[in-house]
Amino acid sequence: MKRSTLLDRYKPFVGEDLLAQIYQAAEPLSGLRILHVNTTAQGGGVAELLHALIPVMDELGIINTWQVISLDDTSNLFTAHLVD
Repeated sequence: MKRSTLLDRYKPFVGEDLLAQIYQAAEPLSGLRILHVNTTAQGGGVAELLHALIPVMDELGIINTWQVISLDDTSNLFTAHLVD
């Protein structure tokens, strides 16, 4: 089973049992490809989460691609209302 040095940093807070459950759940996902699509690479909740999450997933063997797309003003307003 692959281990993540980033995830292991949480051991003092969550304990080995929870980490073992996370690793067990992550093991069949090794090799999975995920495409993250977002409208910004910096700032905003999704971008900040991805900056933290992608390195952990990479260490677990989950293959990540992150694409930033541009939207027109109307589409940006629409997506902003979806998450608010």
